[in-house]
Amino acid sequence: MQTGITISNISLRSVLDFQEIFFHDNLCSPYEEVDWHPFFTLATLGEVGTLINSYCKQVRSPNSYSAEIENDCADIFIFFITGLMLLERNEKRQVYRLVEEEWDKSAHPIANDKELISALNGIQKLLISVIEAESTQIYTEQLFLEFTKLIKSISFYLTESSWQSVINKFHIFTAEEFTTPNAYTPDLWYKGSCFVNFELLLKWINDNQVFIPKKRLLYIEHLLEINDRRSSS
Repeated sequence: MQTGITISNISLRSVLDFQEIFFHDNLCSPYEEVDWHPFFTLATLGEVGTLINSYCKQVRSPNSYSAEIENDCADIFIFFITGLMLLERNEKRQVYRLVEEEWDKSAHPIANDKELISALNGIQKLLISVIEAESTQIYTEQLFLEFTKLIKSISFYLTESSWQSVINKFHIFTAEEFTTPNAYTPDLWYKGSCFVNFELLLKWINDNQVFIPKKRLLYIEHLLEINDRRSSS
């Protein structure tokens, strides 16, 4: 779907700020009912499986799964970082510093399918070690850095696109989803199942120089006005 949405380069801080849109009462929508550990790491492991499935389908049908593979790579990162955001809230710990320093660096190159399999095995082992850990102390700056380096390398080998490009495209797609007119039910939840903070969404659009067609922007502004009226009544 071509919506005319464009975006400036997304930083790690911008990724975190976008995920903040879905937080309310210290919970992340639409996952309010789950225990953050180990759910988000388990979901990340599931997304690695989805990526492997998409890659195998692409081998069978060249050029048919490029967009899916890019989206799968971004999803893997987003699920894991959402868990880290809940760690930050629950335990007042931050683990982003080393990845912020790593963000703009080129991915470590993977030379062939054998090295790809090794990298996929590495990221799965890392995630399984986190899932099996009894303590959340396993979440460290170094672990997040190792995870990020692996997904960046896997993404570059599979997509032949920079990590920046993959992350930008993911957020364009997501901005399309959450600014779609009539996508919100009368309770102002996205498709009736996901909380969205409209004020933070509009701020993120402005802060990151996201071009949104006027019709979509007016729709979100209208929803914010309705929400404000309900909150004050």
